[in-house]
Amino acid sequence: MSILAVYSADDLFCPRRVLTHEQDIRAELSANGITLLADGAPAAVGVQQRHERRGAPAYEQPDERIDAAEVFACGALERRIEQGHVRLCLASEGWVLLLALGAGDRLILPAGLQQCILPTPGQTGCWVDTADNENALIYAPVAVSTLVNLAPLEI
Repeated sequence: MSILAVYSADDLFCPRRVLTHEQDIRAELSANGITLLADGAPAAVGVQQRHERRGAPAYEQPDERIDAAEVFACGALERRIEQGHVRLCLASEGWVLLLALGAGDRLILPAGLQQCILPTPGQTGCWVDTADNENALIYAPVAVSTLVNLAPLEI
């Protein structure tokens, strides 16, 4: 991971900060209950589910907005990016985070975060979620989400 954009929930057009140093990124994620796992950390053990999503063709250059149907919440889990690059959008009360993730990146996410995963245009993003039980792997739709108003940066 190389970039983390931090937004206030009341201003989703311009990030408050954009972090590029791994120590700063780890500190910001940790302050919000998210753990970025180091290379070589033992893999999570549990039930797994693989996901794949293809980005729009790069030549289309769509005006990107997050569709309400793409926002979900799930239980506590470890997410490992297997292929491609994705942008992971996360929201909770008062804050929104936008992370650029690539193959090999691993995070531990707490339960209940609003989430949306945006693949890089022209690429297929694949990720594996691992949790203690199958219920934590269910992507439940979020009725009203702050993320719908986010204008995600191309990071």
